[in-house]
Amino acid sequence: MPLRQLRTWLEQHRDRDPFDVLKDAASAEQQGYQNSPQMFEDFRRVFLTTEQGKRVFHQIMIWGGQFRSSVVPGDPYGTHTNEGQRSLAARILASVLREPKELPNKQNRR
Repeated sequence: MPLRQLRTWLEQHRDRDPFDVLKDAASAEQQGYQNSPQMFEDFRRVFLTTEQGKRVFHQIMIWGGQFRSSVVPGDPYGTHTNEGQRSLAARILASVLREPKELPNKQNRR
C-alpha cells in the first residue's frame, strides 16, 4: 500500500475503536468453520495467492520465530514467551500447508 493511501486510510479510521476489528472478525465466523476444509482453503487463499499475502505470511513467520531458535539461555521465561509466539506461527503455517482429507467419490480399479 503506497504511503499516501495508508495515510488516507489512517485518517478515515482514526476514531475507530480497536475492538471493533475484533467484533467484525468474530461476527464473520460461521458455525462449523473451525478445522473445516473451507478454513484451510481460506488460509491458503489469503496467504498464498497474492504478493501482499505472501509478504504478510512471511512477516508472521518472522515474528513467530520460525527461522530462529526459541531458546533463551539462562532464561526459562524468555524461552516460554518465544515458544508461545512460535506456537501460533506454527499453527498458521500448518493451516496454510494442510490439505483437507477428502474421501474419494469413486473407487478406481486396476
